[in-house]
Amino acid sequence: MIPLNGVPPSISDGVLELVGMSNVTQLGLSHTAKLCGASDCVEFDRLTQAKAFKFKLVAPTFMQLDGEAWLQVASADHPTLVEVRRGNSVEMFMSDKEHSGLCL
Repeated sequence: MIPLNGVPPSISDGVLELVGMSNVTQLGLSHTAKLCGASDCVEFDRLTQAKAFKFKLVAPTFMQLDGEAWLQVASADHPTLVEVRRGNSVEMFMSDKEHSGLCL
């Protein structure tokens, strides 16, 4: 993956990554490709890295934050303010045995 501002992404860097995708199918493909070791074949825009994000939605937008994706309702008349901050975290481990067989 191409470094953003010269900084490659890392799960231990203490910052959040904001990426943009053109549709929800692209989001699903990115997860599948990651599991199968082919993450370079799915393109998305790395927008920025930060300790926190705050933005306003003025149209319905598909979103995903560390889990299930959803459609966030918003409109110009009823905008939605989204604030994302990194919270507490724990290290998770998965053995090779658990990982094997995920991709056909």
